[in-house]
Amino acid sequence: MQQLLTVDIALDTLSQLSLDDQIMVSEILAKRAIEQRRNELAESIRISREEYAQGKTGSGSVDDFLASMKD
Repeated sequence: MQQLLTVDIALDTLSQLSLDDQIMVSEILAKRAIEQRRNELAESIRISREEYAQGKTGSGSVDDFLASMKD
């Protein structure tokens, strides 16, 4: 049976690395997280633009939005 990797196991394993290697891993993880977030934002923008092009969304002021909620 395959053992699941937990945060505790990962941290314990990483703590066995030299300080320089730990810093390098930290920097790599930070860059990967930034890249993943950038990809998520790009996908959200793509979907929003597609919905706007299909007329599923609109534009207006906050007052316009609040007025439409009363209808």
